Amino acid sequence: MKTTELGKALRRVVGSKKLWRPPQPPPAPEALLDLRIEHLQKQFDEVKGRVNALLLIILGAVITDLVIRLLA
Repeated sequence: MKTTELGKALRRVVGSKKLWRPPQPPPAPEALLDLRIEHLQKQFDEVKGRVNALLLIILGAVITDLVIRLLA
């Protein structure tokens, strides 16, 4: 295999990393399903955190209103 000047220059810039990778077989349907479920779980956890934060804000507002009414 003959190395060209461009190949040498690219190897110097990139290092020893391969520039070409052999094609990968498509993932199995089970793997795709696992990835989708994992992504859905992350989204659910984010929504759950936001709902919890909103409930805490509402609870804080209600408690503040009760304290102000009791002290007024």
